[in-house]
Formats: sequence, structure tokens, C-alpha cells
Amino acid sequence: MAVIEVSEDIAVALAMAAFMAIAFYNVLELTVILFSLFKRKSGLYFWSFFLATWGVFFHTLGFLTSIFGIIKSAPGWMTIAVIGWIPMVTGQSLVLYSRLHLVEGNRLILRLVLGMIITNAFIGHIPNIIVAYAGALAADPAPYDAAYNVYEKVHVTLFATQEVIISGLYIRNVYKSKHTLGALHGAQYAKVLRHLAVVNVMVIMLDVLVLVLEYKGLYNMQNAIKGAVYSVKLKLEFTVLNNLINLIKGGQPTTSGGTAVVGSQAYGSARSANRGEDINLDEVGKGKVSSRQRGGSGNGSKRYERISERAVDKSSINKENESIELAEGALAPHIHPGRDYCG
Repeated sequence: MAVIEVSEDIAVALAMAAFMAIAFYNVLELTVILFSLFKRKSGLYFWSFFLATWGVFFHTLGFLTSIFGIIKSAPGWMTIAVIGWIPMVTGQSLVLYSRLHLVEGNRLILRLVLGMIITNAFIGHIPNIIVAYAGALAADPAPYDAAYNVYEKVHVTLFATQEVIISGLYIRNVYKSKHTLGALHGAQYAKVLRHLAVVNVMVIMLDVLVLVLEYKGLYNMQNAIKGAVYSVKLKLEFTVLNNLINLIKGGQPTTSGGTAVVGSQAYGSARSANRGEDINLDEVGKGKVSSRQRGGSGNGSKRYERISERAVDKSSINKENESIELAEGALAPHIHPGRDYCG
């Protein structure tokens, strides 16, 4: 990889520095959000998010020291970049996977997705690292550099495809449940659905940007931008996943001044999405429904109650920790007391 000479290509160097600054800023912001928002500092969601965030930092730092000639030794800056690259890329997919069960009730699909992430981690990371270090340490690096240039395109395409598949599962399952969610949440559902679609399209476009830079041979620019791209994707995914959780749990009010209540608990903020209990969106029409929405006005309060075959006994829920299931034409979350939404 050629080192950019700032004096010879000031415009390119400044553009790279700007993207790296964005990546570093986003790491700081995401870290603050992570530790201020999550009630529990545990679970796959929390740790994959944390590792993916700081993977961005070390990946960007490694290439910063290389591109601007701060560290001359290739194994030196490569080690820093690799420490960040693995959690940045695979951690991003694990963030998406850790919340996939909210919309995908098929355990086989969930296992296949996890298997895909693990398999691609070995296929994408290990050969690339071996070839890169072999080229850096060899007396004649030319053969290794040629192999690296080929495999670089392979792993970038592999990981981009992986994220597109997972994003596609979110879109497919939310659209599949549009009638049940729409019946429960109306306009709120449409808003979140649009947000989900837009965010996933943006994620795919960012992956395409990295692919275009890679296939055009703009190696330095691609690695300078990659940290910013992954940090932006983390911010987008964090927002849309929280909105999706709140939608499923009935957390956002659908009328002014009202609070949506599912069973015995009310949810009305982004924070609640990370401290609630587990929900499965895929269960539809298998049980009873009891969903209340209260609102207020100058003439007095109004109470709306979803159709149910039988009223849900709140005390029995608290006592027996039973799942709340919604009737036909409505969403059926399973609420497991004691499980935190941060993992």
C-alpha cells in the first residue's frame, strides 16, 4: 500500500482526514450513548455494539498511522488495524443478529444467520490477515500483494452481502407483519416501517460505496472512509432497532398525551427499549389480546381497549410470568420478565 504524501496530494489527504475525524467522533458519541442508555452492561447486543464501536476506533487509528506515515513499520500499523477490523466488521453483523429474534421467529433461520456470521468471520478475516502479514514480512512481497489485492475484494464483497442479507430479513419480516402491527399502532407503524426501510437502504448504499472504492482500486480512500461508514451504520441501526422495539412493545404514544400500554407495563421512550423484556414478533393469532391505550383531553380521559377473547389478568401475569399473546389480527409478543433489552 502506498503512503500518501500530504504535500503532493493535499486534497485527497484532507478528505481522508475528514472521514477519519468523523469516525473518531462517532466512536466517542456511541460510547457515551452506550453507557448512558443501557441499564445492563451485558448481553450479546451490548458487547457486540461496544466491540463494533471500538473496532472502528482501532481500525481507523491503524490506517491513520499508515496513510500519513506516522508508523513506518507495516506489521506495526497492520496490527492496530487488524485489532479493530475484526470486531468492527463481524461485530456490526452481530449487532443486527442480536435483535433479529424480535422479527424472525424461525429458529432455523436464526441459527443459519449465526452460522453464516461465524463462517464468514473465518473465511473473510483469517486468510486476509495471513496474506497481509506474509507480504509485509517477505523479502519479495509481490506475490503476496497480488493475492492480497484479489482477496481484499473477496472479503469486502462477502461482508457486504452478509449485511444485506440480515437487513433484508428485517425488512421482509416487518412487512410480513404489517397488518398486525398496523392494526395495533396505525400511523406509528407506518412511520417506523418507513424508517426501517430508509435506514436499511442507506446501510446498503454505504456498503455499495465501500465496494465501489475497493473495485476501483482506491485502497487508501476505501480504508479511510470505512471507519466512518461503519460508525454511521451503527448509529442508524441503533436508532431503527430501538424504534422497532418500542413499536413492538407499544412504547410510543399514538395519540397526543397518551401512553401505549401492553399488559401491565407502559413503554414511552428510547431508554425503555433497552431495559425491557424479550419479544417475538412472529407469534400471530395464537392467544388472547389485551392492549390498552389511554389518552387525555379537556373533556376527560378516554380509554381504548383492543379486542380480546378474554381479559388478561394482570395479577396472574405478575405471579406466573406468563407470556402476553395477542389475538388474531394483532401482534403477539412474548414478554419474559427479568430479561434486559441490552442483551
